[in-house]
Amino acid sequence: MGLTFEDFKGRIIRPDEMKSLFEINPNRKEYTQKLPDPWEHSYIVVEDVLVNPYDVKDFFIHSSYIAGTNDLIPDKTGAPGMQQPVANEWVKSFILYLRQLLYDHKITRRDITWYDFNCYNNMFWKNMIAIDSNYRPHVDPGDFAFNLFLSDDLHEDEGTAVFAINMPDGQKWIDIRDMERKSGIHPRMISQRMDQGRVGEGKLDKWKYFQGDDIYDYVTTVPAGFNCLSGYRGSLFHTAVYDPKNYSDEHVRYSFVSMLALTSPARNKSAFITQNPNKS
Repeated sequence: MGLTFEDFKGRIIRPDEMKSLFEINPNRKEYTQKLPDPWEHSYIVVEDVLVNPYDVKDFFIHSSYIAGTNDLIPDKTGAPGMQQPVANEWVKSFILYLRQLLYDHKITRRDITWYDFNCYNNMFWKNMIAIDSNYRPHVDPGDFAFNLFLSDDLHEDEGTAVFAINMPDGQKWIDIRDMERKSGIHPRMISQRMDQGRVGEGKLDKWKYFQGDDIYDYVTTVPAGFNCLSGYRGSLFHTAVYDPKNYSDEHVRYSFVSMLALTSPARNKSAFITQNPNKS
């Protein structure tokens, strides 16, 4: 007889079901936190953000994934661990909440135009492989990144670490876009400085807990926690705080990432309300 719709029912989730999965908790706690002096940027934290966080985690546990660096084929995503892509249409209401969050906490102006967003779930574990030293600080292609942590056994030090890059001329910066606009340093020199300390293009090694070196000074950690959402500028130098020694071989960390991007005109018109040199 062949396959019928009934044979696929267990693998299908409807858009309205995804909307209920990502239902926002009316009793959530939202706040902004300024970075330590002398830096002026702020990040956002929302505690107890979802009504059904365990259901969201269960959805990802039973979902397919695309390979990161851990299938030992380094031409996939270049991201640590594994990634599970999520269609934009599935989480549209959640993205609208994130945009409203930026407006309400005066991070971005209300009259800006958003270009796109990209959503996926990250999976990290103790013995995952790194490529091109991707445990070192990086910057994101999006303008603002949100991490929603879905594991209830996270170590208290976990989160996203922010760093200041030390340039040979003595300048220190935490935001690459501010740096490109205001430092007078050629973008190629910035890229070369970021590449210093890496093991080499395409090379694999074990994931490491990066805490800083002569190129990067640790600034702060944007906190993590179960059902905790954190948001920060993608242009900050940052990396995941995930220390393998804190976990068993069976542990997996789940974190849902939403990357928001502005249109070029909006970005050029200083869409972010907090404008500062971020330089010491």
